[in-house]
Amino acid sequence: MADTLPPKLHVKLKLKDCQARKNAFDVDFDNLFQQLRRGISKIAEKHNKKELHIENLFFNGGTRYLNTIKPSVWNAWSHYKYQEVNADVPVEERIPLCNVQRDYADEYYSLTEEEKQHYVHVKIQDVVNTSKKIEKLMIGLDNCVGIQGMFCIVRSSTDFAMDPRWFFTSTKLEKYLEIAVRKWDTPKIGAQNEVYAVAGGSITGLLRTSKMKARWLKSQIRDKISALLVEITGNKNVKMNYVSFEEAIVERFHIILEGWPSGIAFTNLSELSNTLPPLQSVVDALTSGTCKFVCISEAQVQARREWIAADIASGKKVPCKPRKQRKDAGVARGPCTAAGSRDLGEEESESEDEEEERCEDRSHKRQRKA
Repeated sequence: MADTLPPKLHVKLKLKDCQARKNAFDVDFDNLFQQLRRGISKIAEKHNKKELHIENLFFNGGTRYLNTIKPSVWNAWSHYKYQEVNADVPVEERIPLCNVQRDYADEYYSLTEEEKQHYVHVKIQDVVNTSKKIEKLMIGLDNCVGIQGMFCIVRSSTDFAMDPRWFFTSTKLEKYLEIAVRKWDTPKIGAQNEVYAVAGGSITGLLRTSKMKARWLKSQIRDKISALLVEITGNKNVKMNYVSFEEAIVERFHIILEGWPSGIAFTNLSELSNTLPPLQSVVDALTSGTCKFVCISEAQVQARREWIAADIASGKKVPCKPRKQRKDAGVARGPCTAAGSRDLGEEESESEDEEEERCEDRSHKRQRKA
């Protein structure tokens, strides 16, 4: 076995190796930088630009699109005039844009300043230019740091027509969503977003029947009560229990719900009537803070317990039914397993045994005494 190197010699060799690798990297980086400088000089000379301007465009990524030229009135008017002239014309017979601009130029020059601003700021041209800026910003950010994302822009006004504008930083991202999200349909989701936006951002405006509106109001009540309960208990995993409210909420957390509208039963939301005014009154009370959870003392909890016991004894109140006991209560059970984790052969054998037992039971039932 060869003798080990002395520590000092080992350190010198290691430093020498590190210095050699650093020198090799510096040479390669200098060559890359020189190639970049030559490329920038070539582009600057070809397009009559300053080299510093080309460097800023190269290193700043998508941020260069933040201060680009604003949409022009002429382009906005030309776009809509072209759409108007060729509205019902087949594609192969449409009038070219340059001819439309030439034939209807007098109409443009007769526009007032207010009408020109209307074309620029209200119509689709501003949307198109802004969305293109966002796309270039996202592409630049992806090139700089590496990101993936998407956005969807829809109109919220009926003053103009515009299809939902989708953008994905990668076509694979859209394909993945079609697999990962059940029933993902990009055009359909864009259309649904547009309906919501045109309706003024109000979900209730999209609900067509009273049943749908009642379901929405109940979901609002459920969400608001859950949020209030989490806020007062500080337990983000706490769940509301209407059936065993006294035992699960009052006695456990020493809180009660005050301000529940009179005339409306305090019970499971699924058991409430679908009449809209009472449900809306509960939502309004929870939103305004009239209905809220408040803390009570141990003495108050004990007083409520005695009061409820007296009502049950007198028949004014029906006691809560205890939960039905499991058939295998007291029997040790194995650990929970995820669905499908058991061996398929074991499942098949168990199902066969169960089928045989059912067949035997049916055969016994069919037997008659002679």
